[in-house]
Amino acid sequence: MILAIDGPVASGKSLTARLIAERLGIVYFDTGMTYRAVGLAVIRQGIDPDDAPAVIRLTERLDLAIRCVDQAMRVILDGEDVTDALWASDVAAVTSQVSTIPRVRARIVEKQREAVRSLDAVVAGRDIGTVVFPDAVLKVYLDATADERARRRYEELRRKGVAVSYDDVYRSVIDRDKRDTQRAESPLVRADDAILIDTTDLTVDQQVDRVLGSLMAQMSKQDDTDIDVQKKNWIAES
Repeated sequence: MILAIDGPVASGKSLTARLIAERLGIVYFDTGMTYRAVGLAVIRQGIDPDDAPAVIRLTERLDLAIRCVDQAMRVILDGEDVTDALWASDVAAVTSQVSTIPRVRARIVEKQREAVRSLDAVVAGRDIGTVVFPDAVLKVYLDATADERARRRYEELRRKGVAVSYDDVYRSVIDRDKRDTQRAESPLVRADDAILIDTTDLTVDQQVDRVLGSLMAQMSKQDDTDIDVQKKNWIAES
């Protein structure tokens, strides 16, 4: 059972997906980590992120594995668990460049599908319901106003001790939206059958409850096979 949660930057998808996975006792997978792994490899190899052919060659030979540990996905690069290293600011900057390369995305999508093929998982990203898992049992698209998303990101950075202005964060959010929605390969777009949830005025708990409510409604439409009944009861109890 795959739950696909998509949305733009700071829409709440990652935190909501993680909390839903914890509530259901299943795997949480933020697919952005796999692209960050490519960004980290580019930095370590000293490759120019603007050199698309070189980045593609690196991605195709990359020793990249994704493992499930304690209901969370860990990213293994060249035999090393690099999950915690993926959140450095320099990695984020390079990732935003290399993740727009079509052949890089195609290769990483293969890895993402392989990682959760036999698992129950909540998968968060920007093309999960449209490209990676178009047959997900539930597709949700979280969104919020640009002002609210910029405020969230600004407060997050301030809590981390990063000196930044709100105006700079707002421009960064707008620029990221433009890159994500206008890229040639797997652009950020709401799937036709995805449920839209505006998180602008919602608490995190409200977001989680709405997604779980949508999941229950979706499951109730399915045939009552033994496995469906089991999962419906399990979700209801969660």
